[in-house]
Amino acid sequence: MDYYIKHTFGLMNLRNTGRVNFADYSEAIRRNPNILDIFEFLNKGITETIKDKDDDYKSKDIEAARVLSQVEVQLDRVLCVLSGE
Repeated sequence: MDYYIKHTFGLMNLRNTGRVNFADYSEAIRRNPNILDIFEFLNKGITETIKDKDDDYKSKDIEAARVLSQVEVQLDRVLCVLSGE
């Protein structure tokens, strides 16, 4: 993905200043409309990466909830034993 970012930046860095202003951006898009496709591709990759991370966190949350539930059951058993039930 870094390659695509650097390549896209290179296409837009028309004055070779290391910065892209709006005029550079507009001219680069006029010269090469496919740059917009690259942005869409990069955005999709980032979105999928974020989604994967969210899925990882959800899995960890589910596992933590399961373990917590087991701990609660064990604590209830201990309390029952201590109270003589």
